Amino acid sequence: MHCGSGNRVGAAIALRAGWLRGRKMDTAMERGRSHGLTKLEQEVHNRLLVPR
Repeated sequence: MHCGSGNRVGAAIALRAGWLRGRKMDTAMERGRSHGLTKLEQEVHNRLLVPR
């Protein structure tokens, strides 16, 4: 996966960690940040609050 800023990649990684892997919110968000999640952080956080 590629993204110029890494923000969208980080968002996808965080959502995958939370929804598909069942990781806790803090862990999922940290994984996203480590892959470049910045500006979409609040949106990803809100989406992770909705159970899948």
